[in-house]
Amino acid sequence: ARPLNLQNLKGDDRRTFVFFPSAPELKIRSFLGVPLVFRGELLGALAFIGRDPNIFTDYHEQMAISIASQASLALIQAQMQNRWKTLGHHDAATGFLNYRSFKQMLEDVLPSLQRKGRTYLVMVEPDRTARLDALRGLPSYDEVIRRIARILRGTFSRGDYLARSMDEGFILLINRSDSYAAEKSIERAKRAIEEAVFSLEKGDIQVTVSIGLFPLVGGKEDVTELLAGAWAAFQSAKKVGVNRTWHFD
Repeated sequence: ARPLNLQNLKGDDRRTFVFFPSAPELKIRSFLGVPLVFRGELLGALAFIGRDPNIFTDYHEQMAISIASQASLALIQAQMQNRWKTLGHHDAATGFLNYRSFKQMLEDVLPSLQRKGRTYLVMVEPDRTARLDALRGLPSYDEVIRRIARILRGTFSRGDYLARSMDEGFILLINRSDSYAAEKSIERAKRAIEEAVFSLEKGDIQVTVSIGLFPLVGGKEDVTELLAGAWAAFQSAKKVGVNRTWHFD
């Protein structure tokens, strides 16, 4: 994390490189490198090169340090702006789309999705158990939600949309060849969550989820009604008991 001023590089006459032997032949004789550092974090480096020896003086080094300081600040600001933008569309705890962004996405893609395969809205929420209820409002509860999110991400395909719902669960948009394939995906995710052991400070717990599966059929383009249908399917699953799936045909 300190400047590096190499006054006279005497490499192979046939080949001179800065960092790696596979780099382009630049015939470098002078090199000045200055790190981009912000609050102790190394962000990158600025590299200045010359074809003649002894080009970079102390003055050049100080100028490079000043430029690097401004560049580091600009990089951090860009990263923060990107982070703020991401947080505007994604759930901070899981990294999934937030509900507002999911609803907007659904409105955008719904016309094309209804013309191919079978598309479903899926609502997933942890069942209310005494052990899990005791964690509500604590960091351990957020860790359980994040773990469920990782399981869902691992069991569904890249073409599926995963988001946080307005409540404590998740809402998904999946496209499958038929209802059997959709139910198979759902059951695989439900079983993976059921079999997972959540290791927390106060001990290990296991969690089950209730799932509602609602088909998106042609002619229904009102997103609010579709989301209400998925919610009704989920509520039907909860009424049956815990660790259940309800499929609206």
